[in-house]
Amino acid sequence: MRLGFAPERAKYIARYIVVDPARGSGHAWARKCALKKAHLRTRIEKSGMNYKGFNIAIHEMGHNVEQTLSLNDVDHPAAERRPWHCLY
Repeated sequence: MRLGFAPERAKYIARYIVVDPARGSGHAWARKCALKKAHLRTRIEKSGMNYKGFNIAIHEMGHNVEQTLSLNDVDHPAAERRPWHCLY
């Protein structure tokens, strides 16, 4: 919501993103199927998240939001990016 999304839209997007700890710097693991969740990986130190981890998390979250909207909010069903294993 603090990024400018309406409350309901933010909740909708958040339903499709899971945050995982990373050993490295971080990564946005793409969803291949609209039924699955995107994984946002970022480094979280034992003492909590520091500035670097937060900065990486915000960057990777942008990728996860784009993945969520690209998979779930297509204008035409023929434009959907769904692999065959998501159809059954």
